Amino acid sequence: MHGLRNSLNAMVFTLHDAERTLIAAPSEGQRSAVFHRVQQLKEETSRITKLLSAFDEIRKPRPLVIVEAPLEGLVADVVADVRKEAAATGRTAVPFVTEGDLGGAVARCDPFQLKGALAEVLRNALDAISPGDGTISVHMERVDGDRALIEVTDNGDGFTDFALEHGFDAFFTTRQDRLGIGLARARRIIEVHGGDIEVVNAADRGAIVSIRIPVKIPPP
Repeated sequence: MHGLRNSLNAMVFTLHDAERTLIAAPSEGQRSAVFHRVQQLKEETSRITKLLSAFDEIRKPRPLVIVEAPLEGLVADVVADVRKEAAATGRTAVPFVTEGDLGGAVARCDPFQLKGALAEVLRNALDAISPGDGTISVHMERVDGDRALIEVTDNGDGFTDFALEHGFDAFFTTRQDRLGIGLARARRIIEVHGGDIEVVNAADRGAIVSIRIPVKIPPP
């Protein structure tokens, strides 16, 4: 792993050096063609670096920093953050519908990591819907007395049978521009918090990701 990172660093250095050298190339056509190839190589090395970082995270997860946090507020923060991410990429019209409540339930959790897990689920739903007519709903309720249920539903095309079976596998993806670690990371984080996560296709259209997290109920 360390040797591979060193090789990638050497590739990046070589590419930057090539860019500087090409500035003095005599032909505009030659410069344009090689610059294009250099950019392709830089994008590929960036992707490999991200894959290595993801592998490191899965192999050696960060330790949890546990505090008590109101879960409903945490979910609202994540929805707001992902809405901003969508707007930053030009998807300003994606309707996120949040419904239900958790009655002030508090989760003993690492807020940073749990937010990251929920964000991965929302981003996956965002990838699934069509720009312009897609919707994502986030439903919250208390179940079984001491657990919170968070359901994320989209109206995309749903999962294939194969994707339903392997969707939580690390590095499984149906998109060339994704690393395939989002749902795997989300499941790991939710499980170390004592929760569980599952995905099913909706009866009419789209998919439903259900997350259950243990919570404390404040006294009346």
